Amino acid sequence: MEYSYAQIIPNELFCKVKGAVIVYPISKAWKLDLLREIVVPEDIPLIQNLKSTLSPRVNRYCWSHTKSGVYSVKSGYALAMETMEASEPAPVLEPSATALQARALSNCVPVCNSLADRHCGNDRNCPRCGAEEETRNHLFFECPSSVQAWDLADMPHSLAYSRAPRYLDTTINNVPWVIWYIWKARNDKAFNSKDPSPLETIQIAKSEAESWRVA
Repeated sequence: MEYSYAQIIPNELFCKVKGAVIVYPISKAWKLDLLREIVVPEDIPLIQNLKSTLSPRVNRYCWSHTKSGVYSVKSGYALAMETMEASEPAPVLEPSATALQARALSNCVPVCNSLADRHCGNDRNCPRCGAEEETRNHLFFECPSSVQAWDLADMPHSLAYSRAPRYLDTTINNVPWVIWYIWKARNDKAFNSKDPSPLETIQIAKSEAESWRVA
């Protein structure tokens, strides 16, 4: 990496020698007698370690993670991954279930039926079961995969049928996570051609909910 002289020489001294030649024009070696006059002795080795350019180009920074010195997205991504691996594990955060629930309550979840109503497509069918209309209620509570997921979660897909108040106390905290991962499973099917099983959906939802509670 190349540095400007001003990064090593204090500003007030740099102003005095800016117009002076502090390297020999042919050998490009530093003039030690001049350096001893303007900088403290312990800084002289640092300056000598800097290679002066052989061309009249302006000094500039370069990217030290590529051979060419030019930044690339690939090298930047690799450095970011190394930094993330070396850092402390990220805290387990609650998913965006709160925002998702707010959208569901206001009927703003971008299901196929709603998108078609807003002229954002013509397909109203459920991407998971093929039902004629994928509405908000169908996605979360009526689609066969969602019904199976709620059953495997040991909770009815309608809380009106809960067995007892104690049942609600022990399961209600998992509801946002179940809703969130039903939504993610639906998107995996719609956009990635993957169809996670209801059992897999609930296992991930319960694991993430427990991790968040104990974090």
